[in-house]
Parts: sequence; structure tokens; C-alpha cells
Amino acid sequence: MLDKETEKLIRLSKGSAFRAFGFGVNSLDFARAQLNLQENDPVNYRLFTDIADRILFVDHLRFELWQALESSDGGFGDSLRLITNLDSLETYLLCTCIDALAGGRDFVTFADWVQENQEKVAEQLGGKAVTSTNEFSSITANLHDSYTSEEVGLTRKFTAFFQELPEFLKQALAQNIVLIKGDYWSHNAKQKMQKWQNLSVDDQVKKIAGEYLYSVRRSKYTHAVKKHEAAGGFWKHLSQTPFEPNGWTPIRLKSSKNPDKVKLTILTSNTIEESYLLRAIISYHVLTNLLGYSVSDNYLEQFHKYYEALMEIHNFLREMQKSMEYLDFLLTPQANLDAAETYKDDPVRTFPESPAEKLLNKYIDFVSSLETDFHHYHSCLQKLNSMIIDFYQENESRLANSGEKDSALSEFSQMIQSSPTTNSLRWYHTWIYKNLKRHVRTGQILLSFGGIVPNQFSDSP
Repeated sequence: MLDKETEKLIRLSKGSAFRAFGFGVNSLDFARAQLNLQENDPVNYRLFTDIADRILFVDHLRFELWQALESSDGGFGDSLRLITNLDSLETYLLCTCIDALAGGRDFVTFADWVQENQEKVAEQLGGKAVTSTNEFSSITANLHDSYTSEEVGLTRKFTAFFQELPEFLKQALAQNIVLIKGDYWSHNAKQKMQKWQNLSVDDQVKKIAGEYLYSVRRSKYTHAVKKHEAAGGFWKHLSQTPFEPNGWTPIRLKSSKNPDKVKLTILTSNTIEESYLLRAIISYHVLTNLLGYSVSDNYLEQFHKYYEALMEIHNFLREMQKSMEYLDFLLTPQANLDAAETYKDDPVRTFPESPAEKLLNKYIDFVSSLETDFHHYHSCLQKLNSMIIDFYQENESRLANSGEKDSALSEFSQMIQSSPTTNSLRWYHTWIYKNLKRHVRTGQILLSFGGIVPNQFSDSP
């Protein structure tokens, strides 16, 4: 019999908070840290659980809503709108988590801000004396815009949050997000990039946090209904090639006074995903500031691998679903009119085999309990694919003949339906799909990355 405390720890170790933040941590040790926070700091514990729920909702957006994209009837334009909205919503929600974690800091008045930012005053003056009330009004208005957009209230807290990050996370931000005043492509692009690179990492991070993440991703999304595609966002998820560098994703912010003028160009590197980087930052802060862990400098690299694993597993689940949709079409083509439209140009096609093998070879520790089932599933796919290839080769002329195509496809469906391999494939699909979803839902995959964050409690198993 387990004592009540151990039962509570086991229950916590399987909860939503561990799934959101338990990367690299011993699950029972994490539960002890969570229980310690709950008993000693109830206010921050509520914040901790609320952010965990939001993080899991963000994961749902990222990993579950591909079905909405693929079932869209509006073609490329509709898919692009969905992707851009999902990208913007995802990064916005992560920014709101940072908002909450930033906590309260002292409010700074406009007068105090001016005293603290004499370089911005000098920049507005441009070395000239103010000779008219119009000039004075214009300069004051510009300074106040900077004050409200970069420094005051929540922006100040938000910016300070990023400035307090460890050096390796600041470097990751500075290397992958670039802010260029004006239109980067108009002229003197190299000089503009050099001017950005001449800034210190701290100054770069301050600008990224205030002028991009807070102003664009958070405030403009909330108050101006502005959405922007994120670097390496849903396109990469759908193409199943996460984290492959492919240049930069640009955002051009237009002037409110002159819509034809670009006032700021934001370049986000496709080498890294914005959402993954923000998630890593949030997880780091929760582990270190709320739960009291000490996190090593290779945390970001390891978190990258974990996030990539999550994406590949969900891509495999997606591929399994597509295979079953195709199998249903093969068995009853007349009843699946939507599927018939999808497969009209290629009604006799093979099932993709490689995702199963790739997942099994790369994440054998995570899926070890399903290893035998994976091999049987893969074997069923191979047998069905051999049948499909043989049928196509023997009936290629009939399939190309409009008068004989329907009868050939009917024979093909009967052949697939009567094969014992079909029922076996469906059974293994259901079993593997259900268990993989359960592994992800319960945080089982996190255990494959355990030990990266040292235990906080020395008596942890």
C-alpha cells in the first residue's frame, strides 16, 4: 500500500503541469516541487497551473488543428489565412503567459522616463534647437509614443522579463530576430544590418521584447486585429520538415500616417520557430523561478530535440489518419464522395511506410512497449502496398480506359476488402494510434528526456 503523500505525488506527476513543463525533469521530483509551491506560495501556484493549462491549449493548436487546415475547401488562399491566424494566435497566447510571469514592477512616469532616456531625446532633437511650438509638440508626441509603446506599464514588465533571462536564451533571441528601422530592402541593406549587429545583445533583446513581441505579437494582435505569419510556423509543421533553415520571414510594419511607408522591418529566422523559442523561455522561467530548479546552458538545445520529437510524433499520427481515410475510400469508393474527389487523379496509390520506421528507429525508448505492434503495422502496409503495385501493373490499361476504370476499381476494392491484411492493418492502426496519443497526453514522452534538469530534491528516485 502506498501512503497518501506518495499517491498524491504520483497523481501530480501525471497531471497537466508535468505535461506542460516537465521536460528533462524526474517526474516524481517535479511533483515534489509542485507540491512545495502549492503549500508555500498559493498565489504563484495558481499562476503556475493557469499557465500550464494555456501551454497545453497552445500545444493543441499546434498539433491538433492540422485537420482544419487539410479539410479546408477554400484552396491555397483559405489555408494561408488559417495558417496566419493560427501562427498569430499561438505566439499571442505565449506572449500573454510571459505577461503574467513578468509580474509587477514600479510604474515609471513620462517625466522620469525622459530623464532615463536622454539618448532618445537627443535622437529626436537631431542636434537642432527647437524654434517653434509645432516642433516642440511633434518632438514631445514622438517621445511619448516611445514611452507608451516601449516602456510604460506592462511593456516595461514584459521587457524586463527578457532582460533578466540567462545569456544563452538572450543569444538565441538576438541571433534569430532582427529589427531594422525603415524598409530593409529599400537601400543600404548591409549598413542597416550592420547597425543592428553593432548593438549589444542586451539592447537587441530589449528592442525585440518591446518593439516586436509586445508591440506586434501581443498589442497589435489584440487592439488592431493585426496578424502575421510566424517564422517556421504551421507551414513547417504541415511540410513535416521542422527546424530546417530557410532564410528569413519578413514582417513590414507600415506607418499609420503614411500607409505606403515602411517604418520597421522585422526579420525572423526560419532556423528556429518563434513558438518553440517562446515555449522554451516560459518553461525555463517556470522551472527556475517558480519551482526552484537549476537549469544547464544546454537546456535550449535539448528542449529543441524534445519539441522536434513532439512534432514528428504528431506528424506520424497525422499520416496514420490519412492512411485510414484512404483505406476507407478503397473499401467503399462510391460512399466516399469527398474522398473520391481527393483521389480521382490517383485512385490506386500505395500507403506511406517510412514514417512508421522513422518513428520506431528514432524514438525506440518512447515507443518500446509498442515495438512489436509497429513491426506488424509496417508489415501490413508492405503487404497491402505489394498487392496495390501488382494490381496496378496488371490493370494499368484498364485503369487508363474510362470505360473499364470503374469495374477495375470495383475489383480492386473487393480485393482489398477480402484480404485478412486489411483487418490486421486497421486493428494495429487503432491500437497504435490510441496508445501513442495516450503516451503524449500523459507526458510519457517527457520521460525519454529525463535527467537533463538536475533533481531539486536529493531523495528523489
